[in-house]
Amino acid sequence: MNKFVVVIFIIVITIAISVMIRKTVLNKLLKQLYDVAYVSTDKEAFNLLINSLPAQMTMSEISRDIVRLNAAVSWNDKEEVKRVARKASSLRMKNEEAQTVYGVTVGYLCEKRDPEALFFLEKMKEYFKDTNNVSSLLMVYDSQLIYDIYIEKKADRKAELVELADTVEDGNAKAVYQYRLAVLDYYLGNKEESVKELRKALDNTSSAQAKKKIERILKGEWNLL
Repeated sequence: MNKFVVVIFIIVITIAISVMIRKTVLNKLLKQLYDVAYVSTDKEAFNLLINSLPAQMTMSEISRDIVRLNAAVSWNDKEEVKRVARKASSLRMKNEEAQTVYGVTVGYLCEKRDPEALFFLEKMKEYFKDTNNVSSLLMVYDSQLIYDIYIEKKADRKAELVELADTVEDGNAKAVYQYRLAVLDYYLGNKEESVKELRKALDNTSSAQAKKKIERILKGEWNLL
């Protein structure tokens, strides 16, 4: 075996070991981040981990921001959601990353009835203005729909929601549109119709969290809608 082949072999082995170590470190880090963000809800420990040297070495800046964003949504920290989303929107993002950042942010802020959702919706539309990617276009469409329902309270989107709820086959997706119909009906003063849609959504969703929320609304906690 000549020296050139030996050198190439050593380089390949070194790279393979490096990749394996990086993957091991990343998996351990992601588990720790999940535990402190969603199990113990230890914000101080979360910030130490996400800003640590191992995190910086194994995760890109935008990836760390997406982890921050999802954690902030889980903590219901609206100002942190907006701060992280603004920072992330200034970075170079891939389509999938942009979908996550803008989709999560617009959806969360709309449900909180925060008009600043429009800022991120416009950023999303600008980012994807020239795309032909179906997934991205559907995300933009859905984000606009959510904004029109929760913020603008547009009655003319009702027929569209009814059609979507009637035609979609997946039970959980159907429940989402029925829930949005309930929101819009409630805004428009049609409380009886809202109750009907909530009951349909309750029957169709498989999410225990969604079921619990809908049951509480039906018992009179309309502020949760």
